[in-house]
Amino acid sequence: MMFLNLQSLPNEHVFSWLLRSYLLSGAANFLSFQKQINIDATKLYANQVFGSGFADIIQIFDNRQKLIPNHTTALLWQVSVGEIVSSKPSSLDSFEHMNEQQFFGHDTSWHACEHCIKADMDRYGISYWHAEHQYPSVFTCFKHLKPLLFAKEPVKNIYFEVLPQNVTTWNRVAPEASQSLIGWQCYLKEVIDLCHTNTSCIAQIKPKIIKYFNVDKYKQREQKLYCERLNLEYEQAMGNQLLQYLFRDYSRENLRGKTNVFSILLINHFKSSGVRNPIYWLAVAYWLKISKQLDVLS
Repeated sequence: MMFLNLQSLPNEHVFSWLLRSYLLSGAANFLSFQKQINIDATKLYANQVFGSGFADIIQIFDNRQKLIPNHTTALLWQVSVGEIVSSKPSSLDSFEHMNEQQFFGHDTSWHACEHCIKADMDRYGISYWHAEHQYPSVFTCFKHLKPLLFAKEPVKNIYFEVLPQNVTTWNRVAPEASQSLIGWQCYLKEVIDLCHTNTSCIAQIKPKIIKYFNVDKYKQREQKLYCERLNLEYEQAMGNQLLQYLFRDYSRENLRGKTNVFSILLINHFKSSGVRNPIYWLAVAYWLKISKQLDVLS
């Protein structure tokens, strides 16, 4: 079967590989193609990590240790769930992934780099979606140091058969890269690099943050007040532009219902009904570094 013989391209996201495999298979449609290989994956979102479809695709590959780091964004999610690369494939289906895309200010559709598109077309005759371009809140291609782009009509789900070469009009993920955004981007690059070299360190970010703030020592009402005080400090240090880029609530004129990241993460953290996006944890980790000189990556 052509599907099983098709090699993934360098840093190609597994969902992009699945789509290319279908396009080259001659199958009548994407759904029937997936049924032939016992996969049911209709939600092919850039930040979709957990679920049966994702786990099913991983099982097709023999080398899990190579696939997850190089062809998914799952490494960054170890901030939220702990080490997963060496776990059994079924564990990726056991997490309840909270759908928080609507809470973020940054774009969450599929992203591409125009230099990568050209290079891929020249070398392979086709473009594809790169995994490292899909890390949440990343707005720079780390290879070319050029702005990442998203389609004018955002490509949310590539189940509808869209590759970068099919997009005619692009917008920048981050229109203006201020110093605060550049600082955040450099920190994310440091974290992502560490994901590849020291997964145990990444898995300890969340426990370190919980231990540092130790919110459980307070009574319920005191916890809320404590988190409000922390959030004020956090907002002042992070600045409006970065907060607006990360979290949509800060773009509202009246700031009603604005995000209190500390309440979200720390109060009843052990009773979480779903896995929080790692950007919440990393935003707090970044604040601790720039404001408290505490580096949870060390």
